[in-house]
Amino acid sequence: MATARDIIKSSLRLIGAIAPGEAPTAAEISEGMDTLNDLLDSWSNENLLIPFKTTETFDLIAGQQSYTMGLGGDFDTTWPIEVIDTFYKNSSSGLELPIKELTLAEWSNVALKNTRSNVPRYMYVETEFPLKVLKFYPTPNEAKQVVVYSNKSLVKFANASDSLTLPAGYARALKYNLAVEIAPEYGTEATMSVQNTAVTSKALIESKNIRVDKLRTDPFLSGRSTYNWRIGE
Repeated sequence: MATARDIIKSSLRLIGAIAPGEAPTAAEISEGMDTLNDLLDSWSNENLLIPFKTTETFDLIAGQQSYTMGLGGDFDTTWPIEVIDTFYKNSSSGLELPIKELTLAEWSNVALKNTRSNVPRYMYVETEFPLKVLKFYPTPNEAKQVVVYSNKSLVKFANASDSLTLPAGYARALKYNLAVEIAPEYGTEATMSVQNTAVTSKALIESKNIRVDKLRTDPFLSGRSTYNWRIGE
């Protein structure tokens, strides 16, 4: 499994900064680490480069409408880049009911925001940092649970000996994209071949991470509500 050092070494070799078999200096590794983590940070903002959704369950407090989400928050977890889906969970029955996320305009049009009910049907998310704010409507009367599906940042390297914890294909994409990123620091430019591989290796990851929703049709016309476009029925 590739380490951060392996990725940096390969990138430096791709731009001719070091010769095959030559070891990078400590300064080159340190500078490469900074750029590599910046690259991962940037990729975290591209949904198709995030390989999986994070699923977490949190406790609700009866009578509490707003919950902060992030390190040290009410929902104490890594700050989510995006909240994708939320479900209200009845722990005794295991039943999960979807909670619809409202837009700012829809939330603003809720006249009586302090309305209470046993089951919250809607949620508004204030995208703040370092704590997002999730507001449930109606305010739950009972101390139940919510299941939150979200996209989290790609894990960055803490040191050069850390191993990559991402699926197949990411190591190659990182090597070539890092080469393109760091080349100007060495007074050069990655070759067209390296640039093309950087683009295609990243595109392959994105193609694997695409989640295709079911195509729905009018059941009155087709006799069914879904259509499998792969097989034509």
